[in-house]
Amino acid sequence: MEEVFGPDDLTEPAAAFALGALEPEETTAFAQLAAVNPNAAREVRAFRSVVDALALNVPLTAPPAGLRQRLLSSLGEQDVAEAASSSAATDRWVVRASEGIWQEMEPGVQVKVLYKDKSRDTITTLVKLEAGARIPRHYHDGGEECYVISGDIYDDNISMNAGDYISLMRDTMHSFVSTINGALLLIISPLGHDGAVTI
Repeated sequence: MEEVFGPDDLTEPAAAFALGALEPEETTAFAQLAAVNPNAAREVRAFRSVVDALALNVPLTAPPAGLRQRLLSSLGEQDVAEAASSSAATDRWVVRASEGIWQEMEPGVQVKVLYKDKSRDTITTLVKLEAGARIPRHYHDGGEECYVISGDIYDDNISMNAGDYISLMRDTMHSFVSTINGALLLIISPLGHDGAVTI
């Protein structure tokens, strides 16, 4: 793997990887390298902290009107809610692994809505990140819970692996979320905030 990038200097590809500037094939190859090469992984962590700090200097802008509704509709959230309402007489809601629709949220990031609980005002989703994928900086005006089912994620210089859990409080700025090897996350977030299906 190192021969693709050169064994002597991993600085330039690590910086490009942290910025999300590599081509998809290069991103995959570098993610695989960083998984087995501690020097490459260290370079990526160093550059991610710089990239995350740069993001904090970008002013926040309000999302366009209607964006939340368009996003939730495209994820099939309404179908899940209707199905859940029609089965209100039962005491459980089951979504099989083969059921539901994975929708692309960002390049290399897919989301599947599992359940919309109107009584608790929450939405439960699975988020799948491919190796090298990242989710841009975003704001949470409501709290969010994230459980890492598999893989690795990096968030504000916090490294998380399978079995780890994080709870983000309301009114929180969420820095870039990224992965080296890919990840599968379980997310519970409020229905009422614009980032309900982002992490």
